[in-house]
Parts: sequence; structure tokens; C-alpha cells
Amino acid sequence: MNPAGGRELFNCDDFAARNISLQFLSFDNPIYDVGPYRFEPGLSIIDVLMWNSPQSVMEMLRTASTLQSP
Repeated sequence: MNPAGGRELFNCDDFAARNISLQFLSFDNPIYDVGPYRFEPGLSIIDVLMWNSPQSVMEMLRTASTLQSP
């Protein structure tokens, strides 16, 4: 599983030749509370982890992500 933005980094035929399933994770940026600061979309998962509980992060990952085949 790899980020969808990195598709061009992978040669799908190389993975298929080795019988490895290659999938990409597409993620819709959730909006979450960042206290007194202005929300900035598209930051890393580290920002999400800093501002949200583990339960909230798991829910975001379940509802805002989609696995895609090449």
C-alpha cells in the first residue's frame, strides 16, 4: 500500500511479475480542530496525530481513505 500521489514512482509491471499486489491509498483531507490556529489542509499525518485522539484518527482513516488498484 502506497500513497496515491506516488504512483509514478512505482512500475506496476515489476510488482505484477513478482505476484505482488500493489495498491494506492487515496485520502480525502479531513477538517479537524487545531485550537487557536488556522487549519491548513494537506499537512502530514503527524499533524492529524498531534491534534486528534487515537479513536478520532482511526475513524478518519476508515471514512476518508480509499484503496485503489493501479
